Amino acid sequence: MKKRITLLCLFALIFLLILSGCQQIPDYALDNAPTLAPTKPVITLQKLRERPLQLPTLPRGADCPTTSVHRFGQRIVMGNGPIYVVIETIQTAAQPAILQLRRFDPHDANASALKDPEWRPAKALWFADTSKYQGIGLVRGRQLDGSAAVLFDYDLSKDLELPEFTHTPEEIDRPSYIRINQQSPGCYGLQIDGSNFTDVIIFQVKDV
Repeated sequence: MKKRITLLCLFALIFLLILSGCQQIPDYALDNAPTLAPTKPVITLQKLRERPLQLPTLPRGADCPTTSVHRFGQRIVMGNGPIYVVIETIQTAAQPAILQLRRFDPHDANASALKDPEWRPAKALWFADTSKYQGIGLVRGRQLDGSAAVLFDYDLSKDLELPEFTHTPEEIDRPSYIRINQQSPGCYGLQIDGSNFTDVIIFQVKDV
């Protein structure tokens, strides 16, 4: 009987020692515990499309508050960055941002691919300062002093998707067409959205 009691006491003592060891975690173990870095939210084109347009509305006939055209490297650009655009006919830093609509040329090499010649094309080249931004972009726009839309590229898309910009030089430039209805000259705005920024550029559209 005494032997049984002794064994029970021994087991109880061992249990208490184990319990005490589990509760007293060494400080060095806490110091070396791995920390999980917060995960960055994944930015998709759909999430960029869900952002509201921040383009102003102007009364017809009001002055168009065009964005300043400036030099970035060897280019005459529009935008505050980190994504910029070069638009044909807007090439002189000394003048306001005025886009002259060129007439549709049926002999143009791209004429057969351009749907609906009433939506006149203006060549645009998009690029990013990849030292400050590497990621996707989305461009949308509309007329500010009217109800006309801004469409893009051959297929008259409602927005322009800019694939991910990287450090690879040959992937920096993104050529496109901005399409403006020939019946709707006026003041226009484009909104450029990226993962961590939104930029707005404004330009005047005049018929040739």
